[in-house]
Amino acid sequence: MEFGQPYYLFFLLLLPILILWYYKKGQHQEATVRFSNLDLIPNSVIRNGKMKNMVFILGRLAIISLIILALARPRLSDTIRETKTEIIDILLVIDQSSSMLAQDFKPNRLEAAKDVAKTFIKDREGDRLGIIVFAGESYIQCPLTRDIDVLLEFTDEIEIIDREHDGTAIGMAIANSINRLRESDAKSKTIILLSDGSNNQGELEPITAAELAAKFDIKIYTVAAGTHGLAPYPVI
Repeated sequence: MEFGQPYYLFFLLLLPILILWYYKKGQHQEATVRFSNLDLIPNSVIRNGKMKNMVFILGRLAIISLIILALARPRLSDTIRETKTEIIDILLVIDQSSSMLAQDFKPNRLEAAKDVAKTFIKDREGDRLGIIVFAGESYIQCPLTRDIDVLLEFTDEIEIIDREHDGTAIGMAIANSINRLRESDAKSKTIILLSDGSNNQGELEPITAAELAAKFDIKIYTVAAGTHGLAPYPVI
């Protein structure tokens, strides 16, 4: 049993004072009738009167005690105390290049990748997740957070990049992710790459970026967002 506001329990210390006050008050009331003619009152009536008075006093004390306990906000404590859990930081790195418009997945590769990302996010309650998007360049779409609703909202907002910034700079996207994770205090740090293509832009090769990630104990997993062979592509 725990109490949300335990300081109210100090008022229970006043109960002995109340009991003493009721006792003194009862003695005073008996003194006021000591010289009355009690011979005319049956003993059973006197005993019943004292009993009713005692029940009344005990009832009042019980009510006061319950009010104090209610103010202290009692609650059942968890049988399993909060334990130190392993913090996991995960960055979802999502390709938004124009090739993600290919329709071998319905409605296209980007929307399929977003669906995969959202399913993954919903299953990772308690972990810190972030989103990086990339094409010819990469940038943070959502910083690391445990807020699943925020992550889902930012995932929905991902769109195909404009032609001016098109390309697939996978190595630079991984490097950007490493920069976000390298100073994290998380026990486990992970990059999940969702892309349909090979690196064709940027100053850093993916293999070099992967070696750099290993030095910071960052794991990299890839999810292919495409099928082999030709795929229908919208005319833009």
